[in-house]
Amino acid sequence: MRKMPPLLAALLLCSALTLAQSKTINGKVTDENGKPLEGVSVVDKKTQKGAITNTSGEFSLAVTTGEKIMISAIGFGTQELTIGTESQVNISLTPVSAQLNEVVVTALGIKKEKRKVAYAAQEVKGTELEKAREANVLTNLTGKVAGLSIQTKSTLFENPEVSLRGGNTIVVIDGVPTTSDFWNVSADDIETITVLKGTSATALYGSLGINGAIMITTKKGKSGANGVEVSFNSSTQFQAGYLKIPETQTEYGMGWAGQYAFVDGRGGGLYDDYGYVYGPKLNQKDPSTASGYVEIPQFNSPIDPATGQRVPLPWITRSESNLKKFLRNEMITSNNVSIAGKSDQGEYRVSLSHLYQMGQVPNTHLNSTTLSLSGGLKFSPKFRMDATLSYNKQYTPNYPVTGYGPDNFFYNVVLWLGPEADINDLRKYWVPGKEGTEKASHQVLSAVSRNGAARG
Repeated sequence: MRKMPPLLAALLLCSALTLAQSKTINGKVTDENGKPLEGVSVVDKKTQKGAITNTSGEFSLAVTTGEKIMISAIGFGTQELTIGTESQVNISLTPVSAQLNEVVVTALGIKKEKRKVAYAAQEVKGTELEKAREANVLTNLTGKVAGLSIQTKSTLFENPEVSLRGGNTIVVIDGVPTTSDFWNVSADDIETITVLKGTSATALYGSLGINGAIMITTKKGKSGANGVEVSFNSSTQFQAGYLKIPETQTEYGMGWAGQYAFVDGRGGGLYDDYGYVYGPKLNQKDPSTASGYVEIPQFNSPIDPATGQRVPLPWITRSESNLKKFLRNEMITSNNVSIAGKSDQGEYRVSLSHLYQMGQVPNTHLNSTTLSLSGGLKFSPKFRMDATLSYNKQYTPNYPVTGYGPDNFFYNVVLWLGPEADINDLRKYWVPGKEGTEKASHQVLSAVSRNGAARG
């Protein structure tokens, strides 16, 4: 009989041992209540081969005797099991609270797992609203939520226009639909803002939520362990400049058909009550005058005591951007102090906020003070009461008028004020000797305003 080569014998023996160590096991994975778990991953750690449980929680896998298999699923603790002689294994996984899915707050404070909500939802944390904050909290949502359009306004105390996926949407604060303009909501009092998208949100708020909903959840108390927490937050922002200042012509002054002469701004001169900037061309040489330029009586011309008439001044360009000289950089400063506490029976929070916004238009600013009280009390495992009270006061001595009309500073300065006038000269409010009774600057702007009103 012919002998087998030693190398071939060794290989056959190794293969036999390998086949002896490999086998197929069947198993079932359930949760702590015995409910089958679908989609659980079962992997042989040595060969890295794996299987996924079906709807009944069952799996079948070729494994290596004496090695470990790893069982894992989202939201459950990972387990490892050493395979012995058994061919059937039953595995129970325990939920891990730290791995629970995100929850969103829907109507009436109901919390649901984010992945189980039947409509799209996107959340913005309150801490994001405290960075580079705006006077109106809705303006802070610009660019943070897909499908949410925020059309901000540059004028002080104007409400932003809000639309979700092209339609008007409802805003809900702590489960209550509101028509608030959100100048009375402080960013320091907001826990989260959840934007619910799609028509499915009508199930929560009826026809009001047909285009979705913006849901604001306010802070209720201290998080974490029992105790008291005191916090203070302060921020100040300055506007760096302007995106764009309208360009205006600098060749022609006020008047009409190339003519102008100011007397009283009421029509006593030549087109001095007209307001159009179609007057004589500026910066024209005239050797016969002391200045060397064409001279015309203007609103700031001195009165000749001998004749009682206005002394002509050089008809030249004095300002190429009156609007830029008129506006000033905005500033927003915010301060908040809050006290929050928590116990086994409930929690509370008291917050006081103050916001100051200095407007772009001189002599305009806005103050907003908000006092917020909130808390909750747990009477039993199945009964709890929550309450929120907010008081807001907005006060300002003056804010600019918008829209087309004589009271709109922007129209007056850009369209009806000629470049021969320097707006800084209009800062001299009163006629000398008649302080408090007669304004000097009204003489030029009265004609501008009347013309704007006639056109409007």
